[in-house]
Amino acid sequence: MAGPQKIRAEKAILPFGLRQSGDHEFIVSLPADELADVSIIERREINKQVPAQRAETIKAYLPRRHWATLAARIKAGFNTRLTEQKLPIGEWGAGENRLTVHLGWELTLLFWALEQASDSSVKQIFGNWERLAPEERWWLYHIINTTSWRYDLKPNQGWRKAIRVALAETPLAEKGESSFK
Repeated sequence: MAGPQKIRAEKAILPFGLRQSGDHEFIVSLPADELADVSIIERREINKQVPAQRAETIKAYLPRRHWATLAARIKAGFNTRLTEQKLPIGEWGAGENRLTVHLGWELTLLFWALEQASDSSVKQIFGNWERLAPEERWWLYHIINTTSWRYDLKPNQGWRKAIRVALAETPLAEKGESSFK
């Protein structure tokens, strides 16, 4: 029987925990133009017989200034968890940054909360998002995704607005306050 290391090697795990042969992933698209918005895209293979046939859905756009403020902290949080799971860590770079589905769900939730947020609320939203357990982020993602699964569907209504308000207006408790200053 193969040990854990052998199984991992056979499945070719890429940075940010993504399996090379996966048929479902998320992409953080960082344009080379440092003023252009960052997007998060969900990608699925729609025909396993023809891998090039994919469905891509843009989930959200994030102003580049918000991304610049948070990218290093997001990466650090994801990489800490990946290291604990003995999975390869990731780096952000221009172009496509591929993520495993679970990290994609979490990051999409953050993008939805920040997409129309004021500059003054970015750190508050991030701090509250950071305090959520991964499973809480996944659950919130799925609740919101049922009604607002594309970037252009009601970004300022319903659940998309609710997550922004909830994360922006919930005070950070002193003990659990985000270390992001």
